[in-house]
Amino acid sequence: MIRRRLARTSLALLAALALLTGCASIPDSGPVQAFDPDTSSGRGNLALLPDGPAPGAEPEAILRGFIDAATSPTGNYQVARQFLTPTFADEWLPQSSATIDLLADREYEEVAADAWRVQASPIAALDGAGVYEAAESSAAIPLDYRFEEVDGEVRISSAPQGVLIDSSNFDLVYASHTLYFYSPGWSDLVPDIRWFADRASVQTSIVRMLLAGPADWLEGGVENAFPADLRLSPDAVPVTGRVAQVELTGTPPTDATTLQRMRLQLTTSLAGVPSISSVRFVVNGETVEPEELDPEPDDVIRIDPRSLVFDGTVFGHLDDGEIQPLAGISDQVVALSPTAASAGPGFDVVAVRAADGTVHAVPRGSPSVVIDERGGLVEPAVDSRGLIWTAQSTHPGSMRWSSIDGERGDLATAWPGSALDGFAISRDGTRLVALVEVGGRSQLFAAAIMLDESGVPVAIGDPIRIGSVEGGGADVVWADSGTVVALSGSSATTLTTIEVGGASAIRSGPEGGVALDAGNSARDTRVLRSSGELDGSSGVGWQVRAEGIRLVATQLQPQ
Repeated sequence: MIRRRLARTSLALLAALALLTGCASIPDSGPVQAFDPDTSSGRGNLALLPDGPAPGAEPEAILRGFIDAATSPTGNYQVARQFLTPTFADEWLPQSSATIDLLADREYEEVAADAWRVQASPIAALDGAGVYEAAESSAAIPLDYRFEEVDGEVRISSAPQGVLIDSSNFDLVYASHTLYFYSPGWSDLVPDIRWFADRASVQTSIVRMLLAGPADWLEGGVENAFPADLRLSPDAVPVTGRVAQVELTGTPPTDATTLQRMRLQLTTSLAGVPSISSVRFVVNGETVEPEELDPEPDDVIRIDPRSLVFDGTVFGHLDDGEIQPLAGISDQVVALSPTAASAGPGFDVVAVRAADGTVHAVPRGSPSVVIDERGGLVEPAVDSRGLIWTAQSTHPGSMRWSSIDGERGDLATAWPGSALDGFAISRDGTRLVALVEVGGRSQLFAAAIMLDESGVPVAIGDPIRIGSVEGGGADVVWADSGTVVALSGSSATTLTTIEVGGASAIRSGPEGGVALDAGNSARDTRVLRSSGELDGSSGVGWQVRAEGIRLVATQLQPQ
């Protein structure tokens, strides 16, 4: 413990010295691509200093010491390998996966003279690409370890691949970094969060993962500007004077636009590494200096910060206590006695669930059109292409998209569950999150929306579990390009904020919350209560922003 405290203190001193001495200047011309580094996270990637094995240590001490030492990736987990037999030290692959568990629930059990078992209560897991997935349940998983003597000392001869790390140490050792890919059509940057432990080589890991492509669950729903045969050579990204040197070999693209997209992916994905302020991009030994994309794809999609509401009489934006109707569309919405609504890009179409449970499309300046007449429909959604999505609460295995022209498609989903509490589509139209009842618990899944060449949805990808909601789920919304907020369905309202691909945070909400109203960040999310009060966050509490509200509608960016 003393050594760990010293390590943290040393890091703080080094950071202070760096601020005093300043940073290397960034060239304002030439082949270096510069950007402002994002150093806001301030968490993870601390250098823990574990002890090696003590002489004469018994199997339990060796086992505990090994698990503790595996929190340090320094020198390719040099200290942790000292607890292993020489043969197994060469076979152990710590970067292949990680199991994140609750330390308080971890149990050690001797099962034989040369074997021990650890019972771990999982919170989440990382795969070899640094993709974070929430655990299906906290039921203990058995992890078996075997021992041999090497030169009179006990060493581990067999263990699960990867590392076991408790949640507190995970927060210290690992840090999240956002890789970026493109939406179909190349108009938006789509975040893909990964977790890495070794801060000394994190820039190399980021570039390797960019070349390898998106996370499995995003595959097919996003675009990668990097051709498949490009390789990092040498297999490292050195940083000199805050300039990262990225050298690739292979068959380069011949068009300038692809090179521009590659450069933007590199700079935005490396922007979260504090030691980097610019990137030098080299392909087959030649420095690449593409011009910037114009227009540049969006990595932040903002919506109108005003709530879009219905009070029983007027449908429109809540502005300083008054509801401002949407021209050419509000009256048609009101005529349907809406119970749920979702507005598309530019407010040119609104999807409305009417009082009889059917879903209608309401185009601006035109009569409404019935889109879906099935029973038990949850709140609909409109995506960035103007398509209307619907689903039945009792059939979570299927989603339907419809256009106002009468086209439609039914797409199968692969998440488990007996009921669908709600769903939401990301503002760039690439991803879908669903709140599903699984075994008596409300769990959140994310999946990619796959399109054909003409932009028509053809499939929903394999899902990833991103979290769960205490007390049952009532609603879910996207708070920004990569964050979702879910509302519990009990009277003791809670809001669960999840960065897709990361951990979750729970906050108490106002009593009797029934629906969420998204803003442009998780803190901007408002809660509609069963009393008709619309509450917004104010410090550590909640403040009434409006009364007499019957519904809040989701909305996309104005055009």
